[in-house]
Amino acid sequence: RPSKSPKYLGRGLVRNCFEIVSRHVAWRVKNVQTPEMSTTSDSEARLQFLKAAQAGALSDVQRMVAQQPSLLHARSNSKGYSAMHFAAMGGSPSLITWLAAQGVPVDASSPAGVSPLQVALEYKRLDAARLLQTFRDGARQHDSHSSSSAEAPPSKATPLPTTSKRPAPRYPSWMASDGMTVHELEGSSEEVAAEAARLSAQGATIVWRRAALCPTFPADIGALGLDTVQLDTNVSPRADRRFVYFSPERLERGPYAAEAVRRDFAPMLLNQQMTIPQVTARHGIHAREGGGDACGGDARGGDGGQASQSGWNPPTEAARGDEAVYVMHKLLETATAAEIQAIRNGMKKSGRVQAGWSALTQLPDQPNALWLSGLEPLAKPVAEGTDWRRVGLLVRSAGWGAFDNAGLLLSGRDALTPTHYDGHHNVFMQMRGAKRFMLFSAEQTPSLYSFPGLHALDPLARVDLEMADDALLARWPRARGARGTSVVVEEGDVLVLPQGVWHQVHSLDAQNVSVNLLFKKAVPETGGGRPPPVPGVPPPLTIAALPPHRRAAALAELAKTVEGLVGAMAGSREAGTLLRAAGAAAATGQAEEREGLVEGGEILGGVRELLGSCLGPAKGAPPPMSVGDFLAAYFDPLRFDSLDLARTPS
Repeated sequence: RPSKSPKYLGRGLVRNCFEIVSRHVAWRVKNVQTPEMSTTSDSEARLQFLKAAQAGALSDVQRMVAQQPSLLHARSNSKGYSAMHFAAMGGSPSLITWLAAQGVPVDASSPAGVSPLQVALEYKRLDAARLLQTFRDGARQHDSHSSSSAEAPPSKATPLPTTSKRPAPRYPSWMASDGMTVHELEGSSEEVAAEAARLSAQGATIVWRRAALCPTFPADIGALGLDTVQLDTNVSPRADRRFVYFSPERLERGPYAAEAVRRDFAPMLLNQQMTIPQVTARHGIHAREGGGDACGGDARGGDGGQASQSGWNPPTEAARGDEAVYVMHKLLETATAAEIQAIRNGMKKSGRVQAGWSALTQLPDQPNALWLSGLEPLAKPVAEGTDWRRVGLLVRSAGWGAFDNAGLLLSGRDALTPTHYDGHHNVFMQMRGAKRFMLFSAEQTPSLYSFPGLHALDPLARVDLEMADDALLARWPRARGARGTSVVVEEGDVLVLPQGVWHQVHSLDAQNVSVNLLFKKAVPETGGGRPPPVPGVPPPLTIAALPPHRRAAALAELAKTVEGLVGAMAGSREAGTLLRAAGAAAATGQAEEREGLVEGGEILGGVRELLGSCLGPAKGAPPPMSVGDFLAAYFDPLRFDSLDLARTPS
């Protein structure tokens, strides 16, 4: 490459070594009678050499080769493995580097088609796997760009190990019937685009297959040249490869005990910095043939189907080195005119490295999208290759708010995001691989028992879809009425997901690449700028004034607003206790008592005022529900059950 960056100079040296060594080896094979060790009489020397390679004994290997150069071509009798296979098995980067310099192919397969990279992944030698992948990619680029590539041995691509069998669903089959309506469209014609816009105006959830909205990424994301770029990567410590979201601030400062959250749910490690080769190597471990599903042959039932006190299957810790990893990295984020002008002037964005930008003129308000230096191979295709005209048509028709950001999602086989809903509207584009979505409408919120709004795991559901049926229904009675719809999005598909739709997301292939375009809720939906009744609490909003398809999602958000109000007035530790009592009273009390929150509570007036405003009629539309019905549905005592409070008040 015409770059003076040290990393590119290093790669250039490696490519030059490959060219020189390849020509030398080709000349020797053509002109010198060099016997293959598989036919040599000195089987003991071959055996000792391969054992030294497996042990990573570089000095011993060098000494043996100096005495008998033909050992470099030795292969085992049983599997036909080369010294490179055994060095990968032992996980010795120094030996791999030396063998490559001697002309031993880094991707030569055994008779059964097994490459050294696959061996490294099988034995979980991640450093060796990353090095082999780097050498392999360097050889590929040399073969494609060198004028003398015909003289070099062909470089055989080694894809991620795959299995044709996708993981089984991780939810009850009876829940995936008679659920929410998901509209399916196919094709990229203007007629189909117009139908997508019409459905968006109705608040529909849409699977748009072969939509041609998505930008183009290479088949191998590792070929983008981002080997050294650190990406925000979440790591799951759970053997079931479940990525449990949490709020770090609420975990450490909220009213619920952090040690209990870690014990009962084993949340993921947020924003660990990993490179694409590191992530791909870990995905390869989980994708290899025979690796199985994270939950075994039956994807449900977990640890015998016995729920812990928390209501979830007890987490089992993943073996060290086997933790699942999931890249969730922002590619584009909105920028102000001043920030863009600073970039044009060659100035750095405050606190960040210099970035590139694009004007997304086809979206409402024509926002500027910013990306950080070093992410061009990922961010630029999204900024310039997405069909923003059609995305803008969807957004305008649906009445969504402003564009917020675009994020890269890179996951391995059987990675699972538990049931949750987002605060944004989402245009979800599947670039590579496939994902299975289990979708529940916002009307199903009471049946899924969302975590309290002050809990670290909000906005996840307390219902664990992987519990055995008997345990699930005994623990969560309302879940008996929960009904959803399962859809699989494949490469090139787009999922239009309005805010408030609950979804469990299951990654199905060896590596799954997605991009989500997130949009804020519309201004009228967030209260229209009216002053809040309590500082720090969102302003009230009359839910009946919203379009009918947005009211259920607004009710779920209202429950969080009420919890925040109660926490602000009575203390965060007391909020759950008061609301649990209010929900129980509303569910069992007399009609006149169902309208109250807590008897004699000092917070009664403020909460009644808020609920009366939000649940009242508007513009001729009747109230969506009474205050009592709202309390009974959204503050079921089980939502707050068996969640330990912190010892120290927050």
